[in-house]
Amino acid sequence: MSPLRVWIDHEQAPACKPGAHVKLSADESAHVVRSLRARRGDTVVLLDGEGLVVEGKLASADGDGAMVEVVRARVADPLSPAIYVAQGMPKGGTMDDLVRSCCEAGAAGIIPLETARCELKLDADRARSRRERWQQQAVEACKQSGIPGARRLPRRSASANGSNACPPPSPANCASRAR
Repeated sequence: MSPLRVWIDHEQAPACKPGAHVKLSADESAHVVRSLRARRGDTVVLLDGEGLVVEGKLASADGDGAMVEVVRARVADPLSPAIYVAQGMPKGGTMDDLVRSCCEAGAAGIIPLETARCELKLDADRARSRRERWQQQAVEACKQSGIPGARRLPRRSASANGSNACPPPSPANCASRAR
């Protein structure tokens, strides 16, 4: 059986040294303990979305704040070549499926496009909520596939004509997790 994959905040990365204990967020703890039925001593792999891969053992299986004892930590090499997918936003839940599939396949980023014939037009609030939803789905897809880097979604949609185009994706201008 493959080890359970768990998401941690990138801010926790410096604490991930062999022998250290890392506390999981309440959501991740609940998922690992209640949904995946992990028990004390089970092997887990922590991913932070920036390429950090931490192997550890579940030190405490508390649904509100499970602890992982770090066994080994390493930074994975980024996938090469980095492939970014620019997609006109379809209506319905198709973009959700596309985000999951691209992330599981190893795309380095996804850029949602607002095209002239696009049926889905998002105002600022709705765009923000969709972006957060897609980012969470990207995180889940990375956990599912075991790819250590989170797929990045730009902070805003790009126009097909480039008038609202995002700068080239990079950690500095693309979010690596929903904030």
